[in-house]
Amino acid sequence: MDIVRQSETTKPILLKIDVEGFERSLVPAMKGVLAPAGSSAVIELHPFGFNGLGDPQFCFEQLKAQSRFEIRALGGAPIDRVDPGAFTQIEVNCL
Repeated sequence: MDIVRQSETTKPILLKIDVEGFERSLVPAMKGVLAPAGSSAVIELHPFGFNGLGDPQFCFEQLKAQSRFEIRALGGAPIDRVDPGAFTQIEVNCL
């Protein structure tokens, strides 16, 4: 993630993030990563307890609380919650 932070590009970027249940550690760091408007990430949220850590609803709520992110289901459909027992891929777009 430091590579993305230090990038001098002004073009929108896309990150694919799949950290095998460690999303709860990743989400707080997202504030400084998706800075330019138009940047996007695809994040796979793992089921609750996956690798002893998965907590998809917590991660979803943390991202949703940041007003500069628009969160959608992969494919673009609006989403207001995630299934805690399922693997869920979401799009996070920086406004």
